[in-house]
Amino acid sequence: MFDPFADFVLGHTDHGVPVYSLSVPQCEFAYISIIFHVGAYHDPAQKAGLAHFLEHMVCANDGLETSSRARFYSALGGSYHAFTSYFATWYGFCLPTATDQFDQALAQWFGATLGGRLTAHFAREQSVIESEIRRKYPSMQHMDMATSLNSAIYRDTQWSRAPSPAGTVASVQMFQLHDVRELHQRTYTIDNMSVVCVGGLSAEQVLAKVQKALTPHIHRRGERCAPVTGSVVTPPPLQTKLVYNTANGAASSGVDVLLSSMLPAAIEYEQTSIVATALSQILLQKLRDERGLVYNTRAMVNNCVAFNTLTLVAQNFTAPEVDEVLSILRAVLDSLTTLTAEVEEAKAASLQRYAMYDPRWQGIHSAAVNDVTMYGRIISRQHDYDVAARMNVVDTLGSLQPFVANDYTVTSVHYK
Repeated sequence: MFDPFADFVLGHTDHGVPVYSLSVPQCEFAYISIIFHVGAYHDPAQKAGLAHFLEHMVCANDGLETSSRARFYSALGGSYHAFTSYFATWYGFCLPTATDQFDQALAQWFGATLGGRLTAHFAREQSVIESEIRRKYPSMQHMDMATSLNSAIYRDTQWSRAPSPAGTVASVQMFQLHDVRELHQRTYTIDNMSVVCVGGLSAEQVLAKVQKALTPHIHRRGERCAPVTGSVVTPPPLQTKLVYNTANGAASSGVDVLLSSMLPAAIEYEQTSIVATALSQILLQKLRDERGLVYNTRAMVNNCVAFNTLTLVAQNFTAPEVDEVLSILRAVLDSLTTLTAEVEEAKAASLQRYAMYDPRWQGIHSAAVNDVTMYGRIISRQHDYDVAARMNVVDTLGSLQPFVANDYTVTSVHYK
């Protein structure tokens, strides 16, 4: 099994802060992140986006204007970052290791995050975040609709409160300065943080630099945060049929089944893509067996000048399963107009799947990679599809029905 920590050296400061280091020989720069284990899944009730707002307030009160900070890093050929995800918030930078400015920047970020100077620019940052949220939508009506749909799609979960870690305009307007200070006091502590460094520093050098920069803030103790109860559902790990068969010495799955239907070009490619996204999730549910194993299945749309082709794909089956698989694929196409409830179930399963995470990944470099890409981009992309599907899938399924049901133009079974 892939171990995200395999190449990292783990050390701890005198006060127990885990420091993960990956030394890259001959590298003149180092990338370092200070990661606090608090994100959107920790936001208090009715205050979605508070962790993200705290990130803004930390940066706004770090003693540097944005332009000055940018000039400081760009003059050295480096960069800085701050980001809030569903599970964590991190601050950091990339700078040459041979300069005193590296230690200066590290001390500055520890001072900003643990120092607690959250006194200025509250209204300004509130306005900035409201603008960030509004810019995602072409109109207020679209924003209100997306927020309502998000609440409906992910009802009864922490995720239902806002389409992104930034919260909603309504929730941001409710924040008070004492909310930010309370969250900061409770979660920005040396017991709720990790540090990761990748670049031209040895593990010993990184640990020494972190130890020195942390020393003025050793009084900032607290407890490790956990997501709000019930906000994250962690289903058991899923295995593909091929992986399962290989691990258990069973016969290798070697059949690919494709079931395709041609659609008139007049039906928009974007619409059929939305349907394909929903159908892919439905196939995953329908073709999962009693052991919790999943087959490699998906729906896809090929766009041509004269027509679109909607194809259901199922891969790595054994030969005896072909008829059963074909019947399931046909049933999915035959019942397009009655799939609304199954679309909802598939979305719920998708939410569980994308919310699945390994707690060890929080607070290290792999978390920075995993959290940004998986919980940021993939979840955002999946959410966009879900919202689009919620708005269009019923009408689109109906419009596709006459061209799909009982009209399969291509059916192929490929034995590998």
